[in-house]
Amino acid sequence: MLSRRLGLQRWKQALQNYQVGAMTSIVYNNGFASTGEELAGPRSVSGGEVWRLCKAGRLKEAIQLLGIIKQRGLLVNSNTYGCIIEHCAKLRRFEDGKMVHKQLDELGLAIDIYLGNSLINFYSKFGDVASVEQVFRRMTLRDVVTWSSMIAAYAGNNHPAKAFDTFERMKDANIEPNRITFLSILKACNNYSMLEKAREIHTVVKASGMETDVAVATALITMYSKCGEISLACEIFQKMKERNVVSWTAIIQANAQHRKLNEAFELYEKMLQAGISPNAVTFVSLLNSCNTPEALNRGRRIHSHISERGLETDVVVANALITMYCKCNCIQDARETFDRMSKRDVISWSAMIAGYAQSGYQDKESLDEVFQLLERMRREGVFPNKVTFMSILKACSVHGALEQGRQIHAEISKVGFESDRSLQTAIFNMYAKCGSIYEAEQVFSKMENKNVVAWASLLTMYIKCGDLTSAEKVFSEMSTRNVVSWNLMIAGYAQSGDIAKVFELLSSMKVEGFQPDRVTIISILEACGALSALERGKLVHAEAVKLGLESDTVVATSLIGMYSKCGEVTEARTVFDKISNRDTVAWNAMLAGYGQHGIGPEAVDLFKRMLKERVPPNEITFTAVISACGRAGLVQEGREIFRIMQEDFRMKPGKQHYGCMVDLLGRAGRLQEAEEFIQRMPCEPDISVWHALLGACKSHDNVQLAEWAAHHILRLEPSNASVYVTLSNIYAQAGRWDDSTKVRKVMDDKGLKKDRGESSIEIDGRIHTFVAEDCAHPEIDSIHAELEMLTKEMKEAGYTPDMRFVLHDVDEVQKERALCHHSEKLAIAYGLLKTPPGTPIRIMKNLRVCGDCHTATKFISKIRKREIVARDANRFHYFKNGTCSCGDFW
Repeated sequence: MLSRRLGLQRWKQALQNYQVGAMTSIVYNNGFASTGEELAGPRSVSGGEVWRLCKAGRLKEAIQLLGIIKQRGLLVNSNTYGCIIEHCAKLRRFEDGKMVHKQLDELGLAIDIYLGNSLINFYSKFGDVASVEQVFRRMTLRDVVTWSSMIAAYAGNNHPAKAFDTFERMKDANIEPNRITFLSILKACNNYSMLEKAREIHTVVKASGMETDVAVATALITMYSKCGEISLACEIFQKMKERNVVSWTAIIQANAQHRKLNEAFELYEKMLQAGISPNAVTFVSLLNSCNTPEALNRGRRIHSHISERGLETDVVVANALITMYCKCNCIQDARETFDRMSKRDVISWSAMIAGYAQSGYQDKESLDEVFQLLERMRREGVFPNKVTFMSILKACSVHGALEQGRQIHAEISKVGFESDRSLQTAIFNMYAKCGSIYEAEQVFSKMENKNVVAWASLLTMYIKCGDLTSAEKVFSEMSTRNVVSWNLMIAGYAQSGDIAKVFELLSSMKVEGFQPDRVTIISILEACGALSALERGKLVHAEAVKLGLESDTVVATSLIGMYSKCGEVTEARTVFDKISNRDTVAWNAMLAGYGQHGIGPEAVDLFKRMLKERVPPNEITFTAVISACGRAGLVQEGREIFRIMQEDFRMKPGKQHYGCMVDLLGRAGRLQEAEEFIQRMPCEPDISVWHALLGACKSHDNVQLAEWAAHHILRLEPSNASVYVTLSNIYAQAGRWDDSTKVRKVMDDKGLKKDRGESSIEIDGRIHTFVAEDCAHPEIDSIHAELEMLTKEMKEAGYTPDMRFVLHDVDEVQKERALCHHSEKLAIAYGLLKTPPGTPIRIMKNLRVCGDCHTATKFISKIRKREIVARDANRFHYFKNGTCSCGDFW
């Protein structure tokens, strides 16, 4: 450093002795011409010396020397200025570059082609498009490099329209585009809306004969991929006679980005067979596509290839590996990769923190790891960036860690990031999810220029809290709404069961010019399914067809769910059969539909077909099929599927599968086998197992085993009101009224309330809900009269009220009256009054249908010649001509 200072001092001394008059004969060309005078320092004061300082990496001294030359009234040529500008761009020295440009302006030096091109590239690198345009306008001479640099500046700084305009002006100026021109303009075509422009430019490329150039062809592949035309990208790749690692990587990346994962990995194999060695970008592209647990094996294989090529030490590759393992729910593998890294950047730390912050890792240890990593990160001199903070805030949100979230909020404020809109939203979401509504509102109130995303976050908070009044107020105050905000409001009312409001919002949404999307349709279908609102569901189906969404696998799967829950399993199967690309979720939805309807044989057949078509089943698949077997009494089939799960698919049964097996045995009356099965379980039975056993004990009047099951449930959940109710009912059915009363008293002492039984029916698009002994409905007198008439007709047909289902110790008359006014019967009677003769009646009950109502409904279906579809908490019952589809097995 000392020698550098001394060198610069010699230059200053030389220039002090140098007279301006001596420079009059200098020719400014590639530096100063010799004056014949030798200096004590360097040979001569020329632009060449500035060049040499730049080349030696001594940019600061070169700029200082240039300033001294200017102070002495001397000049250097434009090429010298161009050299310094190029080095300012290379070393990311924006202020220095601007200062040199200012000197140029002060000297009034003309901007020739080389200097102009250097300035355009310099300002382009820093995103200063206005200065780029100013330089371009001042240039009197422009060559192909100038025009290409302008196009690159516009394309690189997200001004595609200006890039296209400049490309046209270049052609009008009779400047022939070259390879660099095409590489620049092709980058400007970077989304679906630019496909037509992309095709036009491709035509120009073909006419120029540049389509065979490897770099240009590769750029065409990337362009068509970004414009959504993966087939054209593949076509160009197939035509390439010469391919390099960049072109192979481009086509692999294109397929991966379009979710054509099989094709991407097939291309990777062909690349290896062609003897092309993948580079870091290839591996990162493939790893980025492995972002679900199903893709884990592929990710591991790529990892092994990375290790073989010694690229695991590459920070970018290692970061991609960490992200891949986190997204595949393999946090331990991600951590091992992280710990092996000898060098880590802020992205490495942020990726690892994000992994622990994912909602899949909700144990307290993962939150501790997040903050331990943050502390280590600081100790190693790496400071968190915005992405790091967002991941930490997400972890706080997932774990409800309000205090830690407040600390991070304080740190964000301290480092000056609080004004960042994304972080403001993340802070707001953290407070909202941690239940601190006041602090969330405070953060929201301080947000400047609130965008639609911020408003949507506030809407989401109120909706999740069930505060639809506040949500409605926020929605009405929004100056700008989009489809997301409409969908949030629709979903909020759908979750609350207000189907009328849902359809009112849908209508208003369309009136205001917003077209429903797949999220809208799915939200409304879920609401229709939950309320068994079949007619409304059909309207939504028609809307999906009109929007062209029926072929969307996710929408079709929601349609299957809606029709299944509304009792139309045949229609659900029709939708299923039309899906061209059925995934595991779609198969599971259809299997669950058959299970709800107790159609076990069809569920088993569909499961076999699923395996035949090589669709991989998951844990949900086996839960659905075994449950369907249980509801249809297919004990042997259920046992076999449980075996297949373990032996053929090497899946370890979860507690939900054990619960299904207990339910299977219990429903079939094999209570002793169910008890033995529980005792042989390799894990501790959870609440679902004991509930299944308790339900079976109620159906088969086994008081002793019921007491055992209830004891275990209350040990796990002491405040579970449903257990007390079920046990009390079991005692009542057995005539043990004292024990039943004691259980009810314990409930009262603990302040526990039973769920109220409700039955509902949809009439003319409106849901009517009834409870036992209901007197609130405006037409209740007509309903009671209809029930009295029905009871008389049923008794004449052989019906005898089953007093076991009156769970109070009262006289026989009161018992019969209580049975007559159960909510199921009230809903059916209203349906008989309000629907045309011969049409089906559909009701829904929130609890399990009682045995007496089940018997009575069979009689009603025969007497009134009506098909009655009843959905209870467990399954569907189809009553027709005096029989039920469940075969009295439910």
